[in-house]
Amino acid sequence: MDNVYDAKGNFMTDHVWMTNTEKMQSMNLQRGDRITFTAWVYKYRHSGPNGTLEYGLQRPGKIVVI
Repeated sequence: MDNVYDAKGNFMTDHVWMTNTEKMQSMNLQRGDRITFTAWVYKYRHSGPNGTLEYGLQRPGKIVVI
């Protein structure tokens, strides 16, 4: 997911990894679609050489195209 904003419209990050659920797949989302949803935030270590700490989203719910 690219260009992530919070509920108030504040820019959060240029990208984030998240679970692609059956619900999301059934919505036939296209690149550039804007959605709103709830999700859990989790931390993980990037598998690259620096092992940087990154964040992802899981368990998305209440997904709506806006």
